[in-house]
Amino acid sequence: MAIYLPGKHTSVFRLKCYLLCYALLRKANLRSITKLIFFVPVVTFLLIYYTAFEPSTNTRVVIVSSYLAVTMLVAAWEIFHGNEQDNKLPVIVVSASLLFTALTMTTRAILVFNSRELQDYMAASWVHQIPFITSVFSIIALAFCLVWIINSRLVRSLENLSMRDSLTSLYNRRGLEKVARHLFENKQSNKHSTTVLMCDIDHFKSINDNFGHHVGDIVIQDVATLLKQHLRSSDIICRYGGEEFVVLLPNTDTNHAKDLAERVRVLIHNHRVKDYPSIIPSISIGVAKCTNSQTVNHLIGKADTALYQAKESGRNCIVYDEEFEFG
Repeated sequence: MAIYLPGKHTSVFRLKCYLLCYALLRKANLRSITKLIFFVPVVTFLLIYYTAFEPSTNTRVVIVSSYLAVTMLVAAWEIFHGNEQDNKLPVIVVSASLLFTALTMTTRAILVFNSRELQDYMAASWVHQIPFITSVFSIIALAFCLVWIINSRLVRSLENLSMRDSLTSLYNRRGLEKVARHLFENKQSNKHSTTVLMCDIDHFKSINDNFGHHVGDIVIQDVATLLKQHLRSSDIICRYGGEEFVVLLPNTDTNHAKDLAERVRVLIHNHRVKDYPSIIPSISIGVAKCTNSQTVNHLIGKADTALYQAKESGRNCIVYDEEFEFG
């Protein structure tokens, strides 16, 4: 009886590792975890009963093996179907190792259930040795792949930071180039229905000179917030530089693009900066639509030319590229 206690402690340790792994690793379904935890007192009671009151090594092996098999099956399912967008390879490795260990545990439970009573657990046959080895392998795989996944997340996080503007959390120019390139290369996306809005905050230098750069930052943040709140989730918004913003409108016809541009202009002009009511922000917008085999940079260049004309026309207005055709 005493020689089986270390095995029970090892099983509990493994169980905690599996529960912790799929709870933290992949944002698992907490209801599954809760249901499994509820059975821990039941399993503990059965182990105590078949140790102290009706000693049976076989029964204890069947109980522990069955519970661990179910735990690892659930862990494998939750890890593989977790909510995090992780590197698939380490996720598959962990899930496969847990599934294989669950299979050996299930086989062990079935064979022990139908065999004669085990007298010396330390002299157990391969039926008990193989599940132990696979369990150790699963823990090693879990530790290795956990580091792998965390490193992948860190790399992804750093890459995301390099693509975002720190002041507004919008895409920066590098991020815009990457997202736009993906948009134009996507065969399911019709790039000929893509429109670009090049927006520039009017008289921004005067705001900085009269109120300070910290107020200028507030104005930029307010404009970014308005763009995020009132444009579509499919639209790509970028702080292109300084007080300039670029908005990519995919799958947008000319009339809808015209309506969106006017909506943005009116929203900005009607907005008031908190604690600075004397600031009446406005933006000038240049609009261009993709035609033929134009690149993203060419499209932005056309929108920038239209923006320059909007500035020359008195600001707080919209100018459309000469190739822009209204429906």
